[in-house]
Amino acid sequence: MLIRNDYLKIIDEIRNLEPEALNGYIDNKLVQLKNENPFFIETLYKDINYILKDVDEEGDNDLIFENGDFVFENGDFKLTGYQTRLHDVIIWLHQQITSDIIENMKPSLRLFEEFSEKVESFENNVLNKSSYTVEYKEKLNAVKRSVIEERNENYERANNDTTMNEFYSISEFKVPENEYQLKKLTGEPIFVGFRGTRSSYNGRGTHYLDIPSKVTSKQYDELFAFMITRIDPPYDLEKLINFHLDYYIAKGGDKDRFVKHIKFVVLEYMKFFYNKNTAHIELLEHWIEEHTPKSINTNSMNTNLNGNNNIINVAGGDINQSNVTLTVSENQFKKLKELGVEDAHIQDLKTIIENKSIDKPTMKDKISKWLTPVIISLTAKGLTEALPKVVEFTHHLMP
Repeated sequence: MLIRNDYLKIIDEIRNLEPEALNGYIDNKLVQLKNENPFFIETLYKDINYILKDVDEEGDNDLIFENGDFVFENGDFKLTGYQTRLHDVIIWLHQQITSDIIENMKPSLRLFEEFSEKVESFENNVLNKSSYTVEYKEKLNAVKRSVIEERNENYERANNDTTMNEFYSISEFKVPENEYQLKKLTGEPIFVGFRGTRSSYNGRGTHYLDIPSKVTSKQYDELFAFMITRIDPPYDLEKLINFHLDYYIAKGGDKDRFVKHIKFVVLEYMKFFYNKNTAHIELLEHWIEEHTPKSINTNSMNTNLNGNNNIINVAGGDINQSNVTLTVSENQFKKLKELGVEDAHIQDLKTIIENKSIDKPTMKDKISKWLTPVIISLTAKGLTEALPKVVEFTHHLMP
C-alpha cells in the first residue's frame, strides 16, 4: 500500500521519463498501482493537477487541428503550450476517471447530464478541495516551482539567443546565398533589398537599416519585418515568409510556434514602425490566418442540430407504428466524424439504423448503448465540447 510521499516519487519518475517510455510506464506501473491501491488514480490526479495549475498559461493544452485532422507528436495528440510528461499522464488519469464514471452509469436519456454532474462533483469534491497538510503542500509547491523554472528555461533558451534567432535562415557570408536569407548582423548599418524594390528608407536613397552595436535576437525580428515591407509587389511577401518557415521546419521547428511568432512579434513590429504599409500588413495577416492551426472548437462548426440544417433527418416511418425506419445521409455521418466520433462507432450506428425490422423499444435501447462507448472515446480525446452535439444527435434518432 502506498504512503503519501510515494506519490511524490512517482511524480518525479514521470517527469524524468523519455517520451517513448511513457506508455510502457503507464502499462507496467501505473495500471498495477491502480489495481493495488484504492483511490490511486484520484490521488495522483489531484497532486498533478495542483502542480500544473499555475504552470500553464491561457491557450495552453488545446488540441491542435490542422488540415482537417488532429496533429500528432511522439505518437500522441499534439497540444498547444509547453508540455511535460505530467501533462501527458494527467490526460490518461482523466480518461480513467471519466471511464469509471460512465461504466457505472445506466443508459438513459439523461446520460450526458448525469455524466456532467458526476464530473463536476469530482472536480469540486476532489480536485479543487483543499485537503493537504502544510508539509505536503510545500513539497508539491517545490515541484511546481521546479516545473515553472523548467518551462521558463526552455522558452528562454529558445527565444532569447543573444546572437542569432531560431526562426530565420541567417547567412554566415557577406553576400547571402539566397535573396530571402537574413544577413548576419554585426552592429553596422546593413543594406536590404530585393529585385524590383523601388522605395527608399530613412532618406538615404537606398534600403539601409540601422542596427544597435549589441545585436540581439530582437534585431533579427526587426530586420525581418523591414524586409517584408521592401517586397514589391507586396503579394510576393509569402515567398519570403515561406522560405523561412520551410527552413525552421526542416531543422525540427514547430510550424505553430513559427506562425505565432510572426503574428505576435513580427506583425506587431510592422504595425508599429511601418503602419503606412497597409498592403503588406493586410497580406501578412492573411498569411497568418491561412497558416494558423485550428484548435478544436465545436461551437464554430457549421453543424446546426435544429431547424433546416438539422444533422438528422428522420423519415420513412410513422412513430406510432411498431417498426421505424431512419434515414441518415453520408454527409450527416461525416458531420459525426468531424465531431470526433471514430469510424468504427459510425459503422456500428449504420448497422443499427439499417436494420429495417427493428422495433421502437429495441431501437431506443441499441442507440443508448451505442452512445456509452462514444462518450468514453470523445472524453479520452479531450473533445468534451462535442458531447452535447452527439447526445442531441442520438435523441433525434430515438423514436
